[in-house]
Amino acid sequence: MYPKNLPPGQRKGPGGNASIFASHAERIIPRIGTVSGRCLDAGRDGSSLGLALEPLTINKAEAPRQPVDVPGKPLWCIPRMRCGEPIMDGWEALSGDQALCPPCAQATDSSSYSRMSSAMKLCLSFLFRCTLSLLFVLCLLQAPLPLQAREVIDMSGRKVRIPDTITKVVAVSPPGTYLIYALDPGLLAGINFPLWESEKKYTVPRYRNLPVIGGMAGQGRTLNREVLFQVKPDLILYWAWRDDATNRKFLSSMAPLPFPVVAVRMDTIADYPAALTFAGDLVGRMERGEELRRYAQQTVDDAKKIAAAIAEQEKVRVYYAEGSDGLSTERSQSIHAELISLAGGINVHHGEALDHYGMEKISMEQLFLYDPQVILVKEKAFFERIFNDPRWQNLQAVRDKQVYLIPYEPFNWFDRPPSFMRILGIKWLLNLLHPDRFPVDMVGETQFFYQLFLGVALTPTQAREVLHP
Repeated sequence: MYPKNLPPGQRKGPGGNASIFASHAERIIPRIGTVSGRCLDAGRDGSSLGLALEPLTINKAEAPRQPVDVPGKPLWCIPRMRCGEPIMDGWEALSGDQALCPPCAQATDSSSYSRMSSAMKLCLSFLFRCTLSLLFVLCLLQAPLPLQAREVIDMSGRKVRIPDTITKVVAVSPPGTYLIYALDPGLLAGINFPLWESEKKYTVPRYRNLPVIGGMAGQGRTLNREVLFQVKPDLILYWAWRDDATNRKFLSSMAPLPFPVVAVRMDTIADYPAALTFAGDLVGRMERGEELRRYAQQTVDDAKKIAAAIAEQEKVRVYYAEGSDGLSTERSQSIHAELISLAGGINVHHGEALDHYGMEKISMEQLFLYDPQVILVKEKAFFERIFNDPRWQNLQAVRDKQVYLIPYEPFNWFDRPPSFMRILGIKWLLNLLHPDRFPVDMVGETQFFYQLFLGVALTPTQAREVLHP
């Protein structure tokens, strides 16, 4: 299609168009030299030019050039296959097997480049895509906070910059997740583990469909960073329970993430009023946080006042039965069993917690020595067996039918996880151990609490089912 060897008649001189350029140079250079000489002479005799010019030096140089770049007659000329106009010296654009002018080619196929091979086009396209991908990853990993940001001091004393407006929150443990749920479930961007059916029953629909991001919850659980980057939270809420190597390692692993990590303290039930106020201010739900704080503070104050008025000999001996066999329990100073003393009871398993996890195993013989008056049971399967197990018949609590399954819908009222549900758990246990000192209508109180903290309206029948699962 395109001429490769042009007839000699189309070239001018032995050098072709190059000879023309050389002849022009020969005519121009003497004139430049003459003018330069006059300027130099004028400068020497003090004329008005006042110029001190260096003598002009002419060096011969060669520059590689393509024949199509040399001035003169076009080397070839072909007609455009679409508009009919001629195209000269390789300025055609290729579209399939057609030669088009650049405007026609652009209108036909925007991916056609003038005189560029397909391999080169693919290479440039690949490099362009790689560059965009790299820029996207860098922006994601080093994404700065919005310009409108504020600095807060979290409940561990750390200064943290967070967005001025919070719309999505992730907590790395269930107590933190439940805390945000109480303030506004619409803020939650993920949950820590798949929900049990009991956890779906009395929660808002949106909560049941949130993605699982994992977190620092229990033994062997990890944070799913892929899901975390998908939900892109405005901040991560962290339960600053204790300062140990495990927590420090976890915080260190979170440092490279582009999401601010804010610590909240809610170790004991007495910490919840302040935690609700802090978290409410953190996420822009100040009035809501204050409303919940007032209820929590009043409940804790009432419980302390009632428990302080109970004589030591009148306090009820309580055993907290965990595990499938009921022989795992918590020591009296463990946060997992703090409601017993707050509600005017005595935890028969005395002492400081051996570790943060708890669930210390004891023997049946040890339990016989304790001989509790009341047994609180965490696992429903064990509760259904206890009255038929001959070993447990020797205990006073079993003989007197003072064995109670702890309410657990949607979250446990007593422990595991130790959440804001313990605020209602205090009232339940006070009424259970000392009904004469705390004669409250627990059905009505349960309805009120579920509406206030969970956003769920219970019927009286549902409230009774929750109280007696």
